[in-house]
Amino acid sequence: MQGWNVFVPVPNSNYKLFVEFESGGAKKSFDLFREIKNKHQANRLSGYEPLLLAFSGCIYVIEKKGISQGLIKDDITFKLLENATKGYLRHYYNKNIKDVKMLLLVNEINTLKQKIYYN
Repeated sequence: MQGWNVFVPVPNSNYKLFVEFESGGAKKSFDLFREIKNKHQANRLSGYEPLLLAFSGCIYVIEKKGISQGLIKDDITFKLLENATKGYLRHYYNKNIKDVKMLLLVNEINTLKQKIYYN
C-alpha cells in the first residue's frame, strides 16, 4: 500500500469549515469541508476532486500566511474561499442564500495548536 508521501507531504493539519446561512426562511449550518470531502470519498469519479483541492488549497495558504486569528476582512485568499463557499451553497442548496457566516478551524496535528478564522 502506498502512503501519502509518495505523492505529496503528509498533511500536518485537519480542517473544518463551518458555514451558517439562511435559505428559504430556514437557518442551516454544517461543516462544508467535511461534506465535500465525504462526497469525494464516496465516489472518486463524481467530480468533487477539483472542488476539494480548491478549498484545501485556499485553507492551506491561509494557514501558512501567518494571518492573525479571528475576524478576517481584507485577505484575498479568504475572500476566494468565501466566494467559493457561496457558489457551492447557491448551487447545491438554494440560489437565494443569505447571511453566510464562515468559521474556519485549523487543527495542527503535531503541535495540537488550533487556529480559528471567521468572516
